[in-house]
Amino acid sequence: MKTSKLHTGFFITIEGCDGVGKTTHSFLLAESLKKKSLDVVSIREPGGTKTGELIRDLVKGKLDVTPMAELLLFQAARAELVEKIIKPALLTKKIVIADRFIDSTIAYQGYGRGIKIDNINILNGIASDNIIPDVSILLDLPISKSLNRSKDRDQKKQRTQTRFEDESIEFHKKVLQGFRSIAKENPARWNIVNTSENKKLVAKKILNIITAKLDKTYY
Repeated sequence: MKTSKLHTGFFITIEGCDGVGKTTHSFLLAESLKKKSLDVVSIREPGGTKTGELIRDLVKGKLDVTPMAELLLFQAARAELVEKIIKPALLTKKIVIADRFIDSTIAYQGYGRGIKIDNINILNGIASDNIIPDVSILLDLPISKSLNRSKDRDQKKQRTQTRFEDESIEFHKKVLQGFRSIAKENPARWNIVNTSENKKLVAKKILNIITAKLDKTYY
């Protein structure tokens, strides 16, 4: 996919399977950067816009939908998010932290659902306007642990699991392998962080990675 760097901001994505701590560590990273007086915009995929949140409810619910229709729904939400939130933020030198982006689509709909990755890359490029993250963090955790965390979280919050969390262990193993393969193919952009350690220690590792990247390319 042809990349675009027509902005002066800094784009961070937090990726990984369900239950690894993406939402938690996206929030902790944003709070740490704000304490440094940096202008941070936090987003999630799908979501972040009215249209995106409606699509999120559809794809996360018990919707009976084909893999291709699922893929196109995600891309529609992404196109809205990029145009209305991500691009304006990056063009005004803000730091954007995304809880999932294009690589989740490759991992879930490509490796997990079996859709041709070349086709996904084309759609990713269109929906994202060829914007590629400056740095991506893969939160890595064995599937058994991540699924247990996900179940425990949902029980505490008294909510039902999503369509993706209800998928088979085999599906989640394919997704994890997808993320690891994506990260291996582009080590300059990716950093892998094991989240089996203490939450504060993990957060510190992520902050150190991002701080080093910002020192090199943002300030």
